[in-house]
Parts: sequence; C-alpha cells; structure tokens
Amino acid sequence: ATLAVVSRIHHKIDQYLRRQLTITEGREAARREHSGIVEACRQRNAARAVLLLELHISNASQALHAGERPSSPGSDSQ
Repeated sequence: ATLAVVSRIHHKIDQYLRRQLTITEGREAARREHSGIVEACRQRNAARAVLLLELHISNASQALHAGERPSSPGSDSQ
C-alpha cells in the first residue's frame, strides 16, 4: 500500500521534478541535499533529517518559481 502511494505521488510530481532539474540545472544541488538527508537518517537524527528535507523542498520550489539554480544551505553532514 505504501509503495502504491509513493508511486502515485512520484507520477504526479514527475513533470515538476524534470522541469526543476532541467531549468535550474539543479542536479548537483539535489545530490548534495539528498546526501545530507540520507546522512542525517543514518545518524538517526530525525530532527536534522526533517529540517534538511524541508529546506530541500523549499529550495526546489523557490528555484522552480525563480528559474534559478537552487542553493543548499544545511546540506552538509553533521
């Protein structure tokens, strides 16, 4: 059931994801942000993982609206 929900969400956001990565050249920023999120999860630091995920979503949204390359504050591993 969870996989089906994730699949539906991915399908719905796919066009925006592709646009954000193409228009903003955000692949490297996304990679850094994802790495920070994964590292926080590995460290079992849920508060940091949530913070980094919120920043990641905010950065991608702002970059998509502005047509600029996203920044990635807080994506470093701690």
